[in-house]
Amino acid sequence: MFAKKWISILLTAAVMTAAMAGCGGQAAPEETAAGQTRAAAVEEKPEPVEVKAGVFYYYGQDAFISRLQDSVNTALEEAGIAYENYDAGNDQETQLEQIREAIDGGCNLLIVNLVDKGASASSSRVCDLAAQAEIPVIFFNRAVESGGGEGIVLGGYENVALVISDPAEAGHLQGQMIGRYVADHYDEVDLNDDDVITYAMFKGEAENQDAVLRTAS
Repeated sequence: MFAKKWISILLTAAVMTAAMAGCGGQAAPEETAAGQTRAAAVEEKPEPVEVKAGVFYYYGQDAFISRLQDSVNTALEEAGIAYENYDAGNDQETQLEQIREAIDGGCNLLIVNLVDKGASASSSRVCDLAAQAEIPVIFFNRAVESGGGEGIVLGGYENVALVISDPAEAGHLQGQMIGRYVADHYDEVDLNDDDVITYAMFKGEAENQDAVLRTAS
């Protein structure tokens, strides 16, 4: 349910970005005889832009990413957005080269699951490529800035967005679900009838900051 919620947010961001891609500036004001300016009676309507998204995943062999890709594909298809998927194979340089190739191939919207999680240097390079091509970029699922450096990347390019869950909140939600289950099934969970619930907690990857924050919360 939580994943579906932020996939919906990602789709909304993509659709809004697609709409923005077709917007142009207003007609220049006309000069009147008195030296005053007034807007043109009829504004020039921008030509619609066909959106083609490049969707970049950090590692397709990751079981979660594989399921995520299926969901994102479905969401983009339902929104009528053309797309092409790229698998970086857990290599940041490969992902950057894929982004260059996608831009050269006509992609005008970048949706990026960054390889180097939380690496401002890598996400800045993605933004630089997007800025050079004058196209928007949406990062998703993985942090793009390191702790203490918030805003450097996301505040450095106006056409950038980040769609990501709050790992601490996810940990709280997991804890609430476990608490409700234990309360509803106490006799089943208290296997030795000593009124003490003994448990083992399994954490994800040791260097995964999301796993660390979920466990701590």
